[in-house]
Amino acid sequence: MKCQACNGKVSLLVSSSILDTKGVCDCGAIYVANKREVLARTWCTCPQTSIRESQEVFYFSDNGNHGWLHTVCGQITQTG
Repeated sequence: MKCQACNGKVSLLVSSSILDTKGVCDCGAIYVANKREVLARTWCTCPQTSIRESQEVFYFSDNGNHGWLHTVCGQITQTG
């Protein structure tokens, strides 16, 4: 599968401790399930979202949703 963030190759996970995560790319992007139970799908209100550094990663799913996942609180900061 092609990564929507960098066009690299996504390594699909056979089993994961986070059930919402279906695959990862070397660039740091994650491929997530359309219907998620653990990873939030709402806009992030965490006061630390302005700190970009290594606290946010790109995510995408089969249904076309994509954006940034805030790793401090587990919420999505923007969607496309």
